This record gives sequence, structure tokens and C-alpha cells, in this order.
Amino acid sequence: MPSLHYISHAVALALIAMLIRKYIELKIYHDDVMSSCYFSEANHENSEVENEIEHETPPKAPVPTSDDPRFLTPEYLNQKLFSDGSSVTCNPTDHAAQRTCHFVNLCYFAERDSYLFFHSDKSILENIPVNRYSPTLVELSSVTNHTYNHFNYIDMPVSASRLFHIKWVTTSSLIIRRFKPDNLMHVIHDDILPLFQTLRHFNLAANTSDRFHYRLIFDDEWGEGPFLKLYDILSVYQPIFKSMLREAPGLTCFHQAYVGLVKSTAWYDYGFYKPQGPLPERKVSSIEINSLLEYTRRELGLSINTDNSDYLVLVSRKSTRLILNEIELSLALSREVRTKVIHLSQEQYTIEQMIEVVSNSIGIIGMHGSLLTLAMYLPAGSILIELFPYAVNPDHYSPYKTLVSLPGMNILYRAWRNMEQKKSFGHLTMGNIEYLPHDEQQRIIFQMEVPRHICCNDPSWLYHIYQDTEVDIETIISLTKEAILATKTENNRAVDKIATNFVIPDKVTHDSCKTMVDGSKQIIIYWEIPWNLQFFNYEIVEYEVLLQYTKSPEKSTIFRVSASSITLEPSDSFYIVWVRCCLDEIHIGPFKQIACVE
Repeated sequence: MPSLHYISHAVALALIAMLIRKYIELKIYHDDVMSSCYFSEANHENSEVENEIEHETPPKAPVPTSDDPRFLTPEYLNQKLFSDGSSVTCNPTDHAAQRTCHFVNLCYFAERDSYLFFHSDKSILENIPVNRYSPTLVELSSVTNHTYNHFNYIDMPVSASRLFHIKWVTTSSLIIRRFKPDNLMHVIHDDILPLFQTLRHFNLAANTSDRFHYRLIFDDEWGEGPFLKLYDILSVYQPIFKSMLREAPGLTCFHQAYVGLVKSTAWYDYGFYKPQGPLPERKVSSIEINSLLEYTRRELGLSINTDNSDYLVLVSRKSTRLILNEIELSLALSREVRTKVIHLSQEQYTIEQMIEVVSNSIGIIGMHGSLLTLAMYLPAGSILIELFPYAVNPDHYSPYKTLVSLPGMNILYRAWRNMEQKKSFGHLTMGNIEYLPHDEQQRIIFQMEVPRHICCNDPSWLYHIYQDTEVDIETIISLTKEAILATKTENNRAVDKIATNFVIPDKVTHDSCKTMVDGSKQIIIYWEIPWNLQFFNYEIVEYEVLLQYTKSPEKSTIFRVSASSITLEPSDSFYIVWVRCCLDEIHIGPFKQIACVE
């Protein structure tokens, strides 16, 4: 019979073996967890990127895949990369500015500050231009034709992917490059509106009322910026900054990455190649603007009550382009217009607070500057009065006028320009004109108007736009009263121009051809208005009439008429008549053929 000593020894060995086994299991689990981390929060205080594999369903990839989000572990993704390599599908276009691409297994290599594409016999490259460096494959910003925004990748064999340590981002990602995130005009116009439209285009929301299920990748050198909240509310995940990518050793690979923005929401050209101005073929309207506004207000939890709007917003600048008699202007507005005035500044309000204040106001008054972009949040029937320093022509700098004039915005715009140099106070440091010869300084200072120029460092423009101004209070009061009165008149007889912004008239209807019986043998062509126009409001309806002659088919004549008939002189051959409707001078419908014989 074994002694108690041997029994105790056996029990101790079994216990030690069990503890060793448990330790090994915990060690393996710990290693698995650590390998699934994207970025360590300890290495970046601003990083809130989850240290676990996310389990959202990835969007449709450009190659058939059996990926199950439950199995998107680093080991699984590594094997998929080693075997399948990378793939990319772009929309079919010849223009980089219009191109968007969807990548599978796109990898960022911090050491080279480049993206790598690993080619295998399973890689798919769809709609990739033959020369993707002419000028580039994709633009990372909605600001077009600027080399700062160019994106491309470096070709690598799939065998090389095994040489790197890899960290994975399994969430669907959208890679962009912010143009100027410290300026609200650039944030809204260049980033937020195009982002919102792009996310809806790729259908990256689980439901229409949800935040989007993707991760935003900032491929730029900027920090967070003062308006990061507007980016944050577009995603259920925290963004990844380029500084975070650079800290990761080896490769950071994106399982699903979208590159390129939908640019149809842009309305302004900043003037890199010609003087700035509205884009000639703007496609954006209040439909796109209001969709973003509704989303923004909901996600920020803002309280909107336009029924009790009874105050004006006066934009207050604290460093440059000051209104030197701002307090006097505010008191006069309150007294003469009989309304409260709220002073709004970026230094004293958060972006959420600014949006809420503007959304419940009756209008904005302020010097030309990026905070006037908040006018997009004004209720319909509001006013925007933009003030300009001396020598700055409002007609040459109109991003905010263009914004509130988009179809359906229904915001009345007025501009005031300082015409008295004695009420203008400039700074030689602005535009660096202090370093110019004295004669050149004097020429700029005493200019009556800034000449047209290219963006962005023209010394005359920079000197004059940053001038402080003593504004003409009486004129601004009069302008404000007139604008408020005009909004009431406009609202009473408003035409819903948004309804016809994208409307194409159908073919003309009930057409007929009759010959006069009075001996003149004239032919009268009749038609009726396209049937779908009865459902829309419009201002101008005209018709183009194209005549062809059967005996001389190369001969044709074009008329434009406002009536729904035309009288033709007799001819020795058949007339072939084509008629089409033109709505508000720009929206042209299809031709309808009418055959007539003398």
C-alpha cells in the first residue's frame, strides 16, 4: 500500500502540471489578444481605436469572398493576403477627379510613406487606367486638380508581403486628405459634404438613421483641428490619424478601403489656375444640404425651434478683419431692427453651439470669413449680410453668396463694401508687404480695388482682406431692414426652384400638322406642353423647332419660340419637323418628330 508521502508527492505533481497547463492557455490567449490590437492606446494618447477585432459585416468586396467577420483574425487575414494578394475596383471614368476606388488588402508602409498593392494570380484590377500617374489614380480630397491630393500605390509581388509584420484594420475604411481643417468653409465644403455624399454612395450605414459603419483615415499632416466633432459624428468609430499610422511598425493593412470622394456637392472653385468663383456646372442643391443638416443636428443632439426665432447673429472676429465699432453696430441693430443680437465667435463657442445658435436665428451679419458657412444652417426665409473691407470687390469673392443662392436654399443675400479708405485700418504684416519696396507698399495700400488674382498668396489680396473696418452703421441698418422685409415678400410668392433644378421635360404632346385652306398653303404645326410639367413650378418654357427638307436633307433651320405652334411657308417637299421643350432656358427635353406635307 503506497505511503502517505508518495500520495502527497503525486498530488503535488498533478497540481503543478495543471497550473503549468493553465499558464500556457492564458499565455496563448494573451498573445492572441495582443496580436489582434491595431494600435496601442499607450503609444498615442488620442487613439481610441479598439484593441480587438471588430465584428461588423464588411461591405461587398470587388472579388467573390467567403469572409465571415467572426473569422477576421490577424492569422486569417494574413493568409488571405499571402494567397490572394490585393484587389481594386474603380468606377469607369477617364478623369482622376471623378474616380473612386474600392481596395481589398491595401497596405500602408510607414517607412516609405506609401501604400502597397500586392499582386497575385488572384488579384483583380478593374477600371485602372493604363497610366495611373497621368496625373494620378485618385484624388484624396474634393479640391480638384491639386497635386497635394494625389493618391497612388506601389506595386509589389505577393511573396513580399511575408517579409513584413502586419497590423490589420478590419473595419471598412475611407482614406481622405483634409485640405484645411482649421477653416470651417474648407471643412464643410471640401470634407464634410463630400464625405456624407460618398458614404451614402457606398451605402456604408446599416440603416438610414444610423451613423456610418466605417473608419475614417486622415492621410494628412494636420492634427485634430477645431472642428473634429463634425468628422466624428459621421462614424461609429474613432478616426485614425497619419501620425498613428507612422507609429505602427511594418505594415498597416486595410481589409476594405475606399479611396476618393464624390465631388458633386462642391459649389466653389478656389482659384488655383484662374481667379476664384462659383463652379460653372454646380450640381448641388438644398436637397443635399438639408440631408446633411438633418443628420448633423440629430447626431449633435441640437434643439431647433425656428418658430420662436427672434434674434440676429453678428459674427465677431477677435484677431483680424475686425469690426472696430462692433458694439455700436450691435446696439443699433437691436434698437432699430427691434431684435436681439447674439455675438458669435469661434473663440467663445463650440461648433455644436454655433450651429444651434444659427439654426434658431433669423439671419447672420458678418465680415467675409469662414464662419459665414454657418449660413447653410439658417432657417428658410433668413438673411445673410456679408461685409467686405476696403478695396475688396464682393463680386470677386462669393463662396457664401453662392452657397445661399443654391436652388432651394431660400436665404436672402446682401453685401456691403467699405468704400472709404479712411475707415479702413491695414496691417503691413498681412501679405508680408512690409518686406516689399516702399513704392510697392504704397501702391498696394492705396489701391481702390484688389486686381483679380490666383490663389493663394497674392500680397494685395492678403493685405486688404485682413484690414480692420469701421463699418457704416446707418447703411447696414437700412440694408438689414430691407432684407428682412424682402424675405417676407419672397416667402409670399416663392417659386419652388428646387423642384425644377433637375427636371427634364418630356416630349411635347398632341402634336398636329394642318395646311391653311385660304390659298396661302401655309402649314401650321401645333403641340402641347409636355405632360410632366403640370406637376412642377417653372418660370420660362420655350420650344426649339428644327426643320428639315426631304429633298435637301443637308438643309435645316432652327427656331426658338415661346408659343406652342409655328407657321411654315409652303414648300415643294415634305417638311420633317422636330420639336423639343426648353425649361427655364437650361433644361432641354427630347425631340418629338412631326411629319408634314404641303
